[in-house]
Amino acid sequence: MVVSAQIVAGKPDTPPTIADFAVLLESHPAEGQPLSKFEEFQHVAGVRELAVGILHERAKARDWSNVVFALGAIGDQGAQDEIESFLLDPVDPLTGTSQLTSVTFEAKVDCIFAFGYMAVHSPDQRVRFEARKFLDAANATSAEVWRRVQWISPYQATPEARNKYLVSKVRVVMNALAGQIRASNGEGDRAVIANVKH
Repeated sequence: MVVSAQIVAGKPDTPPTIADFAVLLESHPAEGQPLSKFEEFQHVAGVRELAVGILHERAKARDWSNVVFALGAIGDQGAQDEIESFLLDPVDPLTGTSQLTSVTFEAKVDCIFAFGYMAVHSPDQRVRFEARKFLDAANATSAEVWRRVQWISPYQATPEARNKYLVSKVRVVMNALAGQIRASNGEGDRAVIANVKH
């Protein structure tokens, strides 16, 4: 049984609100809330816009990883686009340069895990397919997506080392997905794949 976000916020039996979402964003890791809690906000107006706004607020940098995961749990096309945009953005909002801080780097790495979450849990079949497609395409250090990355890691000395690290995270997600996809036998996604090919 999933305890609803409104109960966490102290409002039993009321629909979740954008205010509840904001509270959950700030408390998520400290209180061990599961990512599925964010799914309750998929149809609450304004949550994606609030989350994206936080990704541009320097004062809320400590929440950026939470926001990335929240967008992954919301799992719609707009959330997917925002995650990819944040991952590829060449400028760290904290430095104003391509040199990332550790906080920004960690949030960008978490984009990979958010894609993995969307690939399994998005309510939109097309988003699940597109998230898997992104991960498949990012599964090599020479992949186009990594050639588009212009930011500098605070931990890896070269773009090649950075890409190798990022691909290692993609492979962790891909291994986890392999089990999930086999468990669901992929039936629902075959129609999406057929539509994309035509």
